[in-house]
Amino acid sequence: MTNNKAHKLEYVEYIIAQIILVLIVLFVFSDAVMRYAGFPLVWASDIAKLLFTWLVFLGGDIALRHNRHIGIDLIVNMLPNRLKRIVLIFIQMLIAVFLIAIAWYGLSLTFQNVERTFDSLRVSYAYATASAPIGCILMLQTTIKKIIELMKSPLPETFHDINKDADCPMDVNALSENH
Repeated sequence: MTNNKAHKLEYVEYIIAQIILVLIVLFVFSDAVMRYAGFPLVWASDIAKLLFTWLVFLGGDIALRHNRHIGIDLIVNMLPNRLKRIVLIFIQMLIAVFLIAIAWYGLSLTFQNVERTFDSLRVSYAYATASAPIGCILMLQTTIKKIIELMKSPLPETFHDINKDADCPMDVNALSENH
């Protein structure tokens, strides 16, 4: 996949996450207002739950791509450069193994939930649980890119310097300029 195509897919992922967040806020707010008025929208909370599962995993990939997850790198940053690279690659490989396990079990959970439906909707719960394997596959792709970058690029000063030149997902203008 070319770098431009990958960047466009990342941009689409970011836009989808933004749309999902706005929809969640609208559904929850509408439900709260209507419940206060005596006309609860029971289905709105189920839709918000469904969307939230997707937001968690899409947001997880966006955060992973831009090193926004919490990390304790004090000890790693004190290591000699050669050992630091080995440790950073090992950490990314552990993350990859964890993501593969979650994707595998998430896929199993998705198949188990095909018959289950949301309380107020007649929509399969599998649409929510499918977010786990799909989100983990997206994060696995990001992790593999990080491993490759660690193997071929100059050693970063800190763990958080990996992909430091990547566009910050919070800067929509910088992202949209490239498209």
